[in-house]
Amino acid sequence: MKFSIRDMLWFTVIAALAVSWWIDNKRIETTVKARDQERANLANDRRLLHAEFDDKLAIVDHLQRKAEEKLFGRAIPPRVSMPPQKKGS
Repeated sequence: MKFSIRDMLWFTVIAALAVSWWIDNKRIETTVKARDQERANLANDRRLLHAEFDDKLAIVDHLQRKAEEKLFGRAIPPRVSMPPQKKGS
């Protein structure tokens, strides 16, 4: 079986298209994985910041209630629950 130059050119075109498709597919896959990891990192950071904010809000509410008790001489019900105290604090 003989291959002409035209057959070899067609083969080269098809091979080039296949390789370029494969490279592009790998690039997209890598980008998607990186964005998924970044999204997971941001979600984790958001959870940590939210927990920290809730702890600080509970402390501020506790201090406000103590100040109101001192000023008005009566117990004020809590608006948010206090986080558990850490040992040694």
